[in-house]
Amino acid sequence: MPPNIPVTLEAAVFSNGVALPTGTVQFFSGSLPIGNPVKLQNSLAILTTSQLSKGSNTITAAYSGDANFNASASLARTLFIGNPDFQIAVNPGNVTASATTAGTATLLVSPGPGLGLAGAVSFTCSGLPAPATCAVQPAQMLLDGFTPATAKVTITKSAAQGAVTVAALRHQRILTGPVAALSIVFVFLLSWFRNRRYLPAYTLVLLCLLTGIAGCGGSSSSATPAAGSVISGTSTVVTVTASGGFGPDAVSHSVTLVVTFQ
Repeated sequence: MPPNIPVTLEAAVFSNGVALPTGTVQFFSGSLPIGNPVKLQNSLAILTTSQLSKGSNTITAAYSGDANFNASASLARTLFIGNPDFQIAVNPGNVTASATTAGTATLLVSPGPGLGLAGAVSFTCSGLPAPATCAVQPAQMLLDGFTPATAKVTITKSAAQGAVTVAALRHQRILTGPVAALSIVFVFLLSWFRNRRYLPAYTLVLLCLLTGIAGCGGSSSSATPAAGSVISGTSTVVTVTASGGFGPDAVSHSVTLVVTFQ
């Protein structure tokens, strides 16, 4: 069914004499008549209709003629019915990002088929794990409805995760100090209680104490990345969304970009 989009059609009948033409004008979409014949008013025929289909329509107008003027028909004109729109693409579709080198790609924003959007289009990114970031420059562009435009996407990987791993290794070295000190104490007490009755019990307690502390030091030997953090050698899919228009004319399109982290 045709969408309820009102469109105004207008046809002018020009005379080559003093008298104004009378009669009617019938509008057509292809070979199908649009509404009823419209009477000329000061050489103009104006029709507002919601019969036209969404998309491309071929419009003609046929003049009926009168006592002074012959019938005639207009040349065909193409009329596009629909919301102003745009389309986007990304190149390349795969990028690599590291702590020292950002990954970049180009967004191409071009007019939509039929009727290009004239107005502001803004960009957002989603899908990146922390602490990686995505930026689009410009973050908003102004389209004229006819001319393609480009924007730059930059993916950056933070070096914060490497700092966390180094801190964990340093923490392990600090904990080895008490273990060494207690080892000396253990040797001293072992000599002190050498022929004592409760030597096995003291030995067992000290061994348990040493084992517990050494276990604490060993537990910090590696850092487990937080959920969603960037891990070298992995890939993720980033979605870049472009949005424009307002209210019922608002449109939005997305493209995906595969990012590999090193």
